[in-house]
Amino acid sequence: MRDLTYIRELFAKEDEVLKSIPNGLAERGMPQISIPPEVGRTLYLLAKISGTTRILELGTLGGYSTIYRFDFFFIDADKPNFDHYLEKAISLAAPNAVIAMDNLLYFGDSVLDETNDNPILAKLRQVNQTLAQDPRIESMLLPIGDGLGIAKVKSA
Repeated sequence: MRDLTYIRELFAKEDEVLKSIPNGLAERGMPQISIPPEVGRTLYLLAKISGTTRILELGTLGGYSTIYRFDFFFIDADKPNFDHYLEKAISLAAPNAVIAMDNLLYFGDSVLDETNDNPILAKLRQVNQTLAQDPRIESMLLPIGDGLGIAKVKSA
């Protein structure tokens, strides 16, 4: 946890708008499931580096990640449909588009435990396999937040 605190204090400082999200969610009776600051900052940097001009985000909830105003696909919606969202993003993507997906390690009930037959974990394992093996994309899974998958759509 010291590493995470260090990273957040040095690299992922939240401004007042980002800090206000938990209270806004609570006032509206919404769940407190925003991405962590280090994931938000990573997505922001990936969008800036990629230079894309359009974004499609699935699973906005309270808006934490959209406050960064980046230009690529970010998938953080219902996990049972992650494979459908990934396929649709790939099919809609321009060459070199970035696709980011949250919660791919599902740390609370880890995808690494192959004996756990939770259907959500099975779906996430399938999505991770697609990210790793689909010839239309290049990808990596980062162990930040709850597991952040990043893919670049290959050019034709």
